[in-house]
Amino acid sequence: MNKSGTFKVVLNKSLGPLALGMSKTEVEKIIGKASDNYQSTFYYFNNNLQLEFDINGCLAFIQLSNNQHFIASFKDLNLFDLKDIEIDDLFSCYCTVDRNDPEYGYSYNYRSLQLIFWRKSNPENLRIELNELKETDEDYSDQLEFYLEEIQRCQHFDTIAIYVEGYYDN
Repeated sequence: MNKSGTFKVVLNKSLGPLALGMSKTEVEKIIGKASDNYQSTFYYFNNNLQLEFDINGCLAFIQLSNNQHFIASFKDLNLFDLKDIEIDDLFSCYCTVDRNDPEYGYSYNYRSLQLIFWRKSNPENLRIELNELKETDEDYSDQLEFYLEEIQRCQHFDTIAIYVEGYYDN
């Protein structure tokens, strides 16, 4: 497999050529050997693709990072180009995002679709931090640009992943 390309999302099933339930051998036939691993998690393409296998050696989690080499597509849309509100509009017709997830805001987990989006910053938390900074630091202008840029950037997600049923139940 090339180190670039489009990974089509097939809900509850696959991300690109990788399907949930595949064995490590089947995965290696498609994308080769991992560049690194930690326990049951294997990393490919400069850590832009992360695969986790369950105790039976079956693919249980497939995660793709937002980068210039890969596209995650659904209905011919690049999911990394969509803002969080657009992601929710797109998938809310299938099911609602899990707003009870303790990571909600950082992640949007559509459990019945076995689909999760994640980002390192939560825009709402950043807005709160910026408002607190305005109230406590008269000279916050040196940090203002960072906050405004980060609020814009984190409207998009950093990763998209699919997972087997029950993966997030623990």
